[in-house]
Amino acid sequence: DGELILQIHLMSAGRVRLLPAKEKGPKTPAFRLRFADGRQLVLTEGGPKKRAGVWLLRPGDVEAELAHLGPEAYGLGRERLREILARDSRRLHPLLRDQRALAGIGRAWSNEILHHARLSPFALSTQLDDEEVARLAEAMEAELERGLALREEGANDARTLRVHSRLGEPCYVCGTPLARVDYEEHTILYCPRCQTGGRLLKDRRLSRLLR
Repeated sequence: DGELILQIHLMSAGRVRLLPAKEKGPKTPAFRLRFADGRQLVLTEGGPKKRAGVWLLRPGDVEAELAHLGPEAYGLGRERLREILARDSRRLHPLLRDQRALAGIGRAWSNEILHHARLSPFALSTQLDDEEVARLAEAMEAELERGLALREEGANDARTLRVHSRLGEPCYVCGTPLARVDYEEHTILYCPRCQTGGRLLKDRRLSRLLR
C-alpha cells in the first residue's frame, strides 16, 4: 500500500516508450505497465545481452538507491564538467561512461560525444586545456539533446548514432573510415583524422594487461 516509485535502468540498449491507448505495442517487451486510460509504458531492449531492469521503490528508499550516481550529464555546464575532469587523471571514454562520475552517458554516447568534441578517447581528463573542456561540454549538450529529440520521434539506433557501431564506415565529418580500439572490456569507435591526428590507437584489452 502507499506510493511507489518506478526506477528504470536502460543499460546500453534499453528503450522506454509511452504508447497511446489504441497502439498495441510489442508482443514481448522486457516490461509493460498499463494505465487505467489504456496507455502503456513499455521497455524494450535490443541485442543479445538483456541487462535493462525495472524496480519498484518506496519513496524513502530513492535517495539511498541513487546516492552512488554522479550528476546528470545533460545540462551539466562547463564549470561543473571542469570540476569532474580535474578530480582524477582518467582517460576520457571510461570517465564519461562511469555513472558514478556522470549519470546518463553510456558507451554509445561516449563515442558520439568524443567524436563531436574532436577528442581522443584516450586523452587524460586532467590534461585538457580550456578550449578542449569547452568543446567537450558543448558536445555533451549537443549530442544528448540530439539523441533525446530523435528518440522522441521514434528514431532507431541506425538514425540516431553516427559513430557507434559504424566500424569502417566514412566519418560524417571528414570521410575517413571509422576505426575501433579495445579498452579493457569495451570496444571504442573513433575517427583517426578528427580525433587522434591520424594515429591509430593500440588495443588495451584487459586480457592483454593481465598477461
